[in-house]
Amino acid sequence: MNTEELKRVLDETPDKVEWKETTSIKFKTDLIEFFGEDFKDKDILEVGCHVGHTSRILSYLFKKVYAMNINGPLFGDRTLWEVNDLVSENDVYKQYSVNIKTTFDKKFENIDYLEMDSYNSKGWPMDLLSDVSVVFIDAIHQYDEVLYDIKNAITLNSEYLVFDDYGLPWYQMDVKAAVDSKIKDGTLEVVKQIGREPGTEVAFNIQTGPVLSIDWEGLICKVK
Repeated sequence: MNTEELKRVLDETPDKVEWKETTSIKFKTDLIEFFGEDFKDKDILEVGCHVGHTSRILSYLFKKVYAMNINGPLFGDRTLWEVNDLVSENDVYKQYSVNIKTTFDKKFENIDYLEMDSYNSKGWPMDLLSDVSVVFIDAIHQYDEVLYDIKNAITLNSEYLVFDDYGLPWYQMDVKAAVDSKIKDGTLEVVKQIGREPGTEVAFNIQTGPVLSIDWEGLICKVK
């Protein structure tokens, strides 16, 4: 693992307070510390990769990253990093999605971008994902959809599941409720709490001020 390269990537990446839809720098650092070199020969599926901030980190930790997302309007053929330069000059990013497939194809040979609706009637491409050992769940943050993602991840015989936005105070806390239900019934076991700690700032509301986490930003769970 190229630690200097990873440090550079982290330095280029916005934190969650700056960019609500991404994971925090602490979250990404915890992923690096947990998976390290031990999963370099294994594949990971990221369900809901957004614009690929976390995908970049995962590409250094795993042999193959399957980055699944529904992509909206594209920024032409500009890559994410080129768009980031535009965003630093004017706050237009949140009105658009980014052509992350172009970004991945140009920059990262071990990231396969799957542009698809993971909740449609066809379901996940299980044959393609048969070697996946870890599933990172960060798509629709509603109770039934999170349970659907967990069910599919278990069907893949994944060893670990990673959850983002577990303890964050939005989406009616559905991520936490769904994950807690699978911990309670013995399906999952928490092995590490990651990201921002309970009570720390995870966003800023112009009208009301800092938004604080209710619980840990994320969890790494082992499938029992």
